[in-house]
Amino acid sequence: MPLIRLFPLLLFCCAGSVAAATLEQLLGGPRPAGVVIEVVGPEQGLRQGVPRLREMVTRLRQRFPGLDIAVVSHGREQFALLAEATQFADVQNDMRSLIEETAISVHVCGAHAEHAGKAPEEFVGFVDVAAHGPRQIKDYEALGYARLKIVLRP
Repeated sequence: MPLIRLFPLLLFCCAGSVAAATLEQLLGGPRPAGVVIEVVGPEQGLRQGVPRLREMVTRLRQRFPGLDIAVVSHGREQFALLAEATQFADVQNDMRSLIEETAISVHVCGAHAEHAGKAPEEFVGFVDVAAHGPRQIKDYEALGYARLKIVLRP
């Protein structure tokens, strides 16, 4: 198929996709409607991810008091938030504290969980299991939320 025929399809597929901003860009700009922080990486990555989230939330709230902030986890790291993942009890406690102290919303991806054979009720009770993590992010963006992205490392 000639490239010219694929061009409209490429435009359609990419339409509505919003590039993630950097924290510094957000802090230097006008107040967004809210911020959604996308998190992806390996399970053990949340050990470094929760402190990074805390720092981001703190800096965002210092600049924009009362800013609504949501986190969407849709990679392997979300499995550290399974109730049965006792080896990640420290991560779960840190995440619970972050949620309680900062009033952020945390979502994990139900589709990814289902593919791994995990049910929504298997996650800790303080996170929301969204039907589809990337769709949840797009829903926040449709509301005018800016997107930040954290790619975790092992």
